[in-house]
Amino acid sequence: MNFLHKINKIIQKSAEMISEIIEIDVEVMDSELNRIAGTGILKTKIGINMANESHIYKKILIDGKSRIIFNPRENKECSDCSQLKICNEKFEVSMPIIVKKKIIGVIGLICFTENQKTHFIKNQESFITFLKQFSIYISNKVLEYLDKVNNKNSISFYSVQHKNDNFLFISPSMKVLYNRILKISKTFSNVLLTGETGTGKEIIAKAIHLNSDYSNNSFVSINCGAIPENLFESELFGYTRGAFTGANPNGRIGKIQQAHNGTLFLDEIADMPLNLQVKLLRVLQEKKITPVGSNSEIDINIRIIAATNKNLEQMVSEGKFREDLFYRLNVVPLEVPSLRTRKEDVEILSKYFIKKYCILFKKNICGISKDALEILSEYNWPGNVRELENAIEFALNVIGEDETIRIENLPEKITKYKNSLSISNSYNNKVFNFNEYYNLSTKEKKEVAKKLGISLATFYRMIKKEK
Repeated sequence: MNFLHKINKIIQKSAEMISEIIEIDVEVMDSELNRIAGTGILKTKIGINMANESHIYKKILIDGKSRIIFNPRENKECSDCSQLKICNEKFEVSMPIIVKKKIIGVIGLICFTENQKTHFIKNQESFITFLKQFSIYISNKVLEYLDKVNNKNSISFYSVQHKNDNFLFISPSMKVLYNRILKISKTFSNVLLTGETGTGKEIIAKAIHLNSDYSNNSFVSINCGAIPENLFESELFGYTRGAFTGANPNGRIGKIQQAHNGTLFLDEIADMPLNLQVKLLRVLQEKKITPVGSNSEIDINIRIIAATNKNLEQMVSEGKFREDLFYRLNVVPLEVPSLRTRKEDVEILSKYFIKKYCILFKKNICGISKDALEILSEYNWPGNVRELENAIEFALNVIGEDETIRIENLPEKITKYKNSLSISNSYNNKVFNFNEYYNLSTKEKKEVAKKLGISLATFYRMIKKEK
């Protein structure tokens, strides 16, 4: 969990003091790119998510490397920034905030005038030292806060945090998975994550990366199902200057090369085109890539973690996925449990998401009622953790300030599920009254019939019989 917002007043006060001393604006972002502190014109957007304007910070959150950008609009690292044409920065130096080897945020010094830039360059060494010390100071304050929380909190749960993701659990099945992650992280073997949509496979992949010897290097993610087939090869392998019409005139480094000496996460691997499966197999075998339009090979050292919600073995038997690639990827198979099989985790996940969206929406919520938590725990969660997060986000959209999330604030689909369970229990106890459900819509009747374990036709006959 990111705790920068818990000490935001301390951070803001320190940022203002440093800014006054060095006469350059300071800002601090958390791992979700919410501005925790800022000085000068940066102060006006404290508490606001700045993801659309934080191109360099996103890179730092991924690779943990500091940046010095002398000419933001001309620097190569800024070339693919969406704000390039309207950027008014003259100079930027930024670095990660790290706690226990995990990146929890970014701190930056920003110059908006040429005079500030000149002033910084003259004092570059001492100012960068200031920045490093401030980063360490913030890290120490977070650790102090965590010590206080741990001393007061008697509830035991695990948390692995990276960027804007949290791996939280108390359930035995997730503890078994986490212990296995700790063991396999220290090897270089490829991993295949399987599990339903929304179970958090990318978070598991990041946990493996963070506990590995690659943790200080890049974690690069690519969704194989979200890239058009005609662009897939260039996205994965990169391309040289003039490789094809419409290409970046300077060429582009592919995802595999970006992940060199780090981890490449291939989500939805089952959707990778067959012709590219052959090329990926070659990468795994030979540890080399050839960018599109190039005749030169590039040595690559990466660990691949692949993920899918499909049955790859069945796809292999149907000729839809290469058998040799499957066995190359499936060296260490890990299945991520669905949320309905680990409902002990619903409460801590719900409370985490409440805190997350309270910060994002700037709301002061008093918590969640016992009844609402009970309903969340009973729900079947076909969309898993992602659906739970959506449910909490919905609740915080419809709730007022200083209120508690109650049953009526939850999505209708979830409360209807509770009602249908009550119907089913009543039916099993032979006290079910079908008259109450005569005016339901056809869709609702189908849902009730499904929960009762009877056909829709049988349900209609029972309604008519009661009438």
